[in-house]
Amino acid sequence: MYILAGVFAVLIFYILTNTSDKKINKKIKRILSYQEVSYREKLLKGVDEGSVPYSSDLNVRTCHIESEYAHERMRYIVISPKKLEGKKYPCLFFLHGIRDVADDWISKGRIIENYEMALAKGKIKEMVMVIPDSGYDGESWYANFTKNKERKYESYFIKELIPQIKSEYPISEVGIAGFSMGGHGAFKLGLRNIEIFKVMGSFAGAISLIRLSVNRRVMRIIKILYVPPFVFGSKDKKHFLDVFGSFGHQIIKQDPYSLIKLLHYKSPEKLLDRHFYLSVGDEDRAPYLMLQQWIDVVGRLKKYRVSFSGSLYRGEAHTWEYVSKDLPNLLEYFSDRLD
Repeated sequence: MYILAGVFAVLIFYILTNTSDKKINKKIKRILSYQEVSYREKLLKGVDEGSVPYSSDLNVRTCHIESEYAHERMRYIVISPKKLEGKKYPCLFFLHGIRDVADDWISKGRIIENYEMALAKGKIKEMVMVIPDSGYDGESWYANFTKNKERKYESYFIKELIPQIKSEYPISEVGIAGFSMGGHGAFKLGLRNIEIFKVMGSFAGAISLIRLSVNRRVMRIIKILYVPPFVFGSKDKKHFLDVFGSFGHQIIKQDPYSLIKLLHYKSPEKLLDRHFYLSVGDEDRAPYLMLQQWIDVVGRLKKYRVSFSGSLYRGEAHTWEYVSKDLPNLLEYFSDRLD
């Protein structure tokens, strides 16, 4: 009886709260009035592979940790200056999307070429960049699974990976960014561990789980909502429930959109010196509503007067090519705010 009532509530919820293109365009118009937001033309060209020679001072390492939290051999890549002497360096973590791997930041995101070019132009400082595999065959969501207590990927990142990096490298302040599922991970890990991360970035990230899971950002309803797994035909959405749970109150605990509000009311001082970079393409709508999620979070950051920079790209969709072309902007934003 309760399950049938829950299914009925979900169906009614979808019908009443579905967002039309007309409503989305109206919200975009309002968002573009914010001084923190830019509407950029389509990114025509990014850095070409091999167009910038790798510096002789650059070191690229592949490392592993036998995780006691994830129960998995976790792999990560570190890109750093070869000579680390006499000073500390800002550190950036880059998280990949679902079913991607860390190497995609190098081969598709062109992170080394983008870094070298920005460094050569004097737009950024030298930094240490860490690119981890997410674990669970690229589908961990950087989360402690709700339905499998042995899969604790957030605990791995916070309690094993970050301490390992700090023990090996002279690190100053830390930032984190990601693409798609990685954008979710960057904002979620950043907000839940805000004492660690000063700057958080998202390229077309899943940063409003309420929007992703039930197509609307209504917290009062989502708290008491139950989403049964058989409602979804999509493998990804069924896995989503395995990771985050079927109950709204479980989803909220790992939802960046909700976490911003919770921090604002419970510990507003923790947001005072934190900065957020978030971009998306205006074609990135279906099936996972990344544009709508971007609108949600931009509106919330503006409402609570949190420091952020938002970019909306005309004609861009959910691709690594878009990430590669926007990456120099994120690197510069991070470098300006990290010591």
